[in-house]
Amino acid sequence: MYKRAYKNLKIECYWGFYDAKKNLLIENFSKPEVGDSPYIIKLENFSELTFDKETLQKYKINPSKNLKGKTLSVTLNSRKVKEGNARTLTNITKDDVVIKNVNKIDRQSRGGIPIRNLSCVYNKLIYSAYFETFYSGGGVYELPIPFYKLNLELDEKEYNQLRKLPSSSVMKFSCKVVD
Repeated sequence: MYKRAYKNLKIECYWGFYDAKKNLLIENFSKPEVGDSPYIIKLENFSELTFDKETLQKYKINPSKNLKGKTLSVTLNSRKVKEGNARTLTNITKDDVVIKNVNKIDRQSRGGIPIRNLSCVYNKLIYSAYFETFYSGGGVYELPIPFYKLNLELDEKEYNQLRKLPSSSVMKFSCKVVD
């Protein structure tokens, strides 16, 4: 088993699987205005979680507290789907998310001192992954609740580990508020 700490991201990789723990800032928390409407937690990096009352209780999130500005610790543990693959998603649970995409972006900027001197070129590789709750349906349909959209920044090693996961992998989601 391989363990490594990287800023606020903990990675454990074994047998082609990927486990990550990421601390994300809660930017907004909206309570339902109408009875059974969902609770929505907006996180940094355009991530968003939609919960019902049962899911809030499961993760011990108190909706009466002011959550804005607090940290939510999100854990993703990969698991292999027994039958089919991640596209057909047999035996998926409410807490599973699928890997929608894994990106590597080469950002290039020019600059120099003085400003007129644009001879300096700066390259930066940005790695990210986008996870989402699986839902099926064509045309008009309701999204399932709970519904998770996670956009996470990665380093090069984490990017390569995610790319190596088998197509029959899904990520089990869990979270807790860190005080």
